[in-house]
Amino acid sequence: MASIISTTADVQRYWRPMMNGVSNNSLSGTADYGNTSASWNTSGTDKIVYNSGEDPSIENIKWSSWSRYSGWMNTRLGTTHGRYLTGKDFINGVSFKYRLYPNQDGGIDLRRWGIGIVSDGGTRKRWSSAELNGWSTSNTWKTITYNFDGELASKLNSGWRFDELHFMLHTPSNGSTPSSNCVCEVKEFKFLYKSAHNAIIPAVRKYADRTKYPIA
Repeated sequence: MASIISTTADVQRYWRPMMNGVSNNSLSGTADYGNTSASWNTSGTDKIVYNSGEDPSIENIKWSSWSRYSGWMNTRLGTTHGRYLTGKDFINGVSFKYRLYPNQDGGIDLRRWGIGIVSDGGTRKRWSSAELNGWSTSNTWKTITYNFDGELASKLNSGWRFDELHFMLHTPSNGSTPSSNCVCEVKEFKFLYKSAHNAIIPAVRKYADRTKYPIA
C-alpha cells in the first residue's frame, strides 16, 4: 500500500481537514497562557454580528458592527474539528491577515486573538495574544505572525493538539452611529514550520482518523 506524503507546500495549500464549527460568545474569563490578565467576557453582543466563514485558511472570516453603543463578542473556530497538529508535526507558529474597514468612529476592532489546545485526555487550555491596538480606518490588510513560546510551545511539543482559533471583537461607545456598516475580516491562516520548505511532513487528517491509513 502506498504511503500518503505531504510536503510543507502541500499543507500550505490547505490539505484537509479544514476547521469546521463556529461558536460565538462561548468563551469567558482569562486564558491559561500568554495574556492571562485580559478578560474574554462579553457584553452588548447584539452590537456586533458574526457574518460568515469557518476556516480562515481557505476563506474570509467576517464580523460587522453598525452601532454607536459599546459591545464585546468572541468567536471560536474549529469547534467541530480543528487542524489537530502538534509541535511534533514540525509546526512552530502561525500567521494570518486581518483588516478593519471602513471603520469610522463607533466601528469595530479586533482586540486580541487566541489558540485552543487539547490533550489526548481531553483537557483544554487557552493561549491569548496581547492587545492588538490595531484600530484603523484603512482597508489595508495587516499580517499577524506568532512563533509559539513558553508553556504553549511546551504543551504542543509534548503532544497537545492545536484545535481552535479564538477572536475577541469590540465596538466602542461613540456619540453617533457610523454612516455605514463597519467590518472586520480575517484570512490566509497558515502554520509556520520548523522544517525546510521542501521537507516531508506528516499528512494532515482528523485526529480521530490518525491510524486509518499510513503516512511517510
